[in-house]
Amino acid sequence: MGKESFFPIVTWVILMLNIAFFIFSFDDFSILFSSIFHWVEYSNKFIQDFGLYPSKILQKPYILITHLFIHDGWIHLIINMMIFVGVGVLLERRIGSLNFSLLYFFSGFFAVLLNLLTRVIFILPNIPSVGSSGAIFGMIYLAAIICSDEEIPIIFVPILNILSIFTYLMNLKIKVPLLKAAIFYTVFSLLIIILKPGNLTQLTHFGGILGGIIYFLVMNPGKNVND
Repeated sequence: MGKESFFPIVTWVILMLNIAFFIFSFDDFSILFSSIFHWVEYSNKFIQDFGLYPSKILQKPYILITHLFIHDGWIHLIINMMIFVGVGVLLERRIGSLNFSLLYFFSGFFAVLLNLLTRVIFILPNIPSVGSSGAIFGMIYLAAIICSDEEIPIIFVPILNILSIFTYLMNLKIKVPLLKAAIFYTVFSLLIIILKPGNLTQLTHFGGILGGIIYFLVMNPGKNVND
C-alpha cells in the first residue's frame, strides 16, 4: 500500500476517543461550552471512575487505559491532540497501524510505571493522573529516531483557552525537524518541573520517552511497512 492511499485509521480513532471522553466528562453540555472561556471542574464521578488513582488500580485495572483519554481542560486536550495528530499521521504511515497502536499503549504503560514510582519516592498524595502526554512523548521520540528530518509543527502554549483554537486555525506554529521538536518538548517539561516543583507528574513524560525508545530497540519498526 502506497503512502498516497494509506489512511491513518488508528490516529483518527484515538483522536475521536479523546474528544468523546472529554465531552462526556462534563455532567452538563452547557458547562462544556462555557469552559472554553474559563476553567471549570470535571465531574468528580467521571474522574473517580476513569482517572488513574494508584490505590484503585487493582480494583479497576481498566483505568490504566482510560486515563490516557482524559484531559483536564480545553488547553490540555487541544495542545495534546494537535501534537498527537501532527506526529501520529506521519508515524502511523511510517510504521503501520499495528505498530502504532502498540507503541501508543506501550509508551503510556511506561509513563504509568514512572508515575507510580514518582509517587512512591516523593510520597505524593493519591490524586488522579490523566492525559495522553506520556504516550505522545513515546511517539515523538520513536519518530525522532526513525525519521528525524521529517518536520512537525511546534505548538506554543497559549495563555487563554480560546486562543488555543485560533493558534491552530491561524497556523501560528513553526515547523521544525522531529529531533529538534523532541528536544523542545523535553526542555519544556523540564522547565515546568523546575518552575513548579510540586508538579512532579511531569516526570511521567520521561516514562513515555523510555517506552518509545525501548519499543524501537525491541520491535525495530523503522522500516516503512507501507512502501
